[in-house]
Amino acid sequence: MTEASLAPQDTLPSPEPYKGLRPYEEQDQHAFFGRDTDANILVDKILANRLTLLFAATGVGKSSLLQAAILPRLKDPTREHLDVVYCRDWVADPLSTCQHTVLHVLQARGRLDAALQLQDVGGETLRDFLQFCTLFTRPPLVLVLDQFEEFFQYQRARSTLHTFLQQLAAVLLDRTLPVAVVIAMREDFALELNALKPYVPTLLFENFYRLEKLEHASAADAIVKPVAQLGFQYEE
Repeated sequence: MTEASLAPQDTLPSPEPYKGLRPYEEQDQHAFFGRDTDANILVDKILANRLTLLFAATGVGKSSLLQAAILPRLKDPTREHLDVVYCRDWVADPLSTCQHTVLHVLQARGRLDAALQLQDVGGETLRDFLQFCTLFTRPPLVLVLDQFEEFFQYQRARSTLHTFLQQLAAVLLDRTLPVAVVIAMREDFALELNALKPYVPTLLFENFYRLEKLEHASAADAIVKPVAQLGFQYEE
């Protein structure tokens, strides 16, 4: 690798150009390259459908795509300007975790009063809770459920599994509710979603996207462009 411009070290951007094995997050969006086509397609699918399924093999980068490309594009005031809630913790009660995450995100974005507590919102179901929240958001409120295979792994033996699936199905089936749901999971766990099929038999697999490995040109962008921002370039 050769220097493209000679600049003092302290004038170079501080973030490292690569994340290694760690997934890219929202703050890494300016160092995330190679997935523009996938991001454009997925954003269109999310905006046009109540439920979007995202599948990928292990390590292909679906979480990085969601966090470093999809979330910023959906939130961008110059683009969609939507509120997006990203959930990926499936160890505890999924219903409570999901509701608390939605509440905290909307409070952080100034949509809801910072002093509001979950018990103050009222409503006995996820649908009722989201119906209240969407009164203060630009439609649709996007709910991203990432690493959803872990939901089945952690909740399989608990009553919370079917409770959450039933309430999620009620959200999906209520077309008056301005909510778009994204479920992202490893493709080898895709059949686990059959547990949701009794509640949404016609909607479940209508809209999905399979994230493939990077093609050569896209992989080159993912390698070359992050270091180019630091003033360096690879030799041919």
